[in-house]
Amino acid sequence: MMSYILNILIAILSSFFQNMAYTGTLVYIANHSIKRIFTRRFVLCFIIYTLAIYFLQITNEHFLLFSLFIEFFFLTVIAFFNSERNITQSLFLAIIDFVVISLIQVVFLVPFSLCFSVDTNDITSVPLCFVMILTFIAVILLFSFTPILKYIEKAMHFSYAAAIFFLLAVIIILLYILITKSEFDMLIPASTALAIGIFLLVFFLYQSMTGYKKKQELDDYTIYIPVLNRLIEDIQKKQDIYNDQLLSISQALEEKDDNTLKEALHKITEYNISQKISYQFLHLQNRLLAGLMYAKTTAAKEKKLRFDITISDYTCPCHCTDIELVDLVGILIDNAIDASHENDTIFITIDRMQDRFLFRIENPGPKADSAFLSKIFRPGYTTKEHSIGHGVGLSILRKTIQKYHGDVIVSNTAHHNINNKTYLCMEIHI
Repeated sequence: MMSYILNILIAILSSFFQNMAYTGTLVYIANHSIKRIFTRRFVLCFIIYTLAIYFLQITNEHFLLFSLFIEFFFLTVIAFFNSERNITQSLFLAIIDFVVISLIQVVFLVPFSLCFSVDTNDITSVPLCFVMILTFIAVILLFSFTPILKYIEKAMHFSYAAAIFFLLAVIIILLYILITKSEFDMLIPASTALAIGIFLLVFFLYQSMTGYKKKQELDDYTIYIPVLNRLIEDIQKKQDIYNDQLLSISQALEEKDDNTLKEALHKITEYNISQKISYQFLHLQNRLLAGLMYAKTTAAKEKKLRFDITISDYTCPCHCTDIELVDLVGILIDNAIDASHENDTIFITIDRMQDRFLFRIENPGPKADSAFLSKIFRPGYTTKEHSIGHGVGLSILRKTIQKYHGDVIVSNTAHHNINNKTYLCMEIHI
């Protein structure tokens, strides 16, 4: 009777320290804190995990791979429900946790196996119980006195790749088992695990692609938030100037002072002429493109250049991503600004051609003859005085246009109101 009770106590101790090493460490590295370990949710997860692992340990050895898969599943769920991590990060942490704890167990199992007869499947084994206790203590020391947590957090950037790689490995192994083994007791667990693995793989692939797109969109908008803030400040500043001018006119009318009224009207007229910039691009549905146009308009104004912008379609339909479109338009506008001189006018047209975005820019430039056209898209070619770091924009532009089966048209145009200037016209359809 005493032996039976002792075996039960040893089994409880072994299970507690083994499972606490896996689950407790997992929740700690997921939260960088042990607070979640003392919650009811964790206690419930720990009990379910312990019962599941006990059941898996007493099953037939044919279920080994299936058991390993289920253990990863439970660890992932525990990390997910006891932290703020997403499901992919939870799986990645479960993999790290399992590998680290298992390696520490092996470090203690080897010397104990040489000195004692250790049966890893016998949870009532005293040597195995000591191994679990020592593993638990070693884990505490490892995370207390080494920077391992910092390196794990850095590795979280590769969570999608690690999760997908792990699932692919499991699926390949399961497929091999199904192909090479014909025992019925292998068929059910292997098939079930394979189905779960394929489902999770598809889920993680979808989540990784969705997460990448969201991150890219966030980065794109983050880049242009300062531009939009600058636009708001500019509009507010102009509104203050207009308010002051209108106040002056109002006071002149009340005092019936013709000289003050004339002076106020003269000032507001001069200001309107000096600020004659079209902001119709702010109505573009592509907010990134609108932000870019404002930034480039401001840059042109600082160089005393004038933009003449014509927008026939504000929907901006295109086959490329927003950031690619902004890059293409930015390349063309930057080249036009660099090629222009003080008081020059740059003509910009935004339109659509069927289901494609049309952007045309015209600036003073060279004649678009065959010699010019043969080298304009070559990497490294530039007409700028300081050529270092230049000459790649149009090459990138053409590759992006070709990627989406678009068109680039280069020609010369003339404007009746501007004499003695050759205009280089570049038009893209994408």
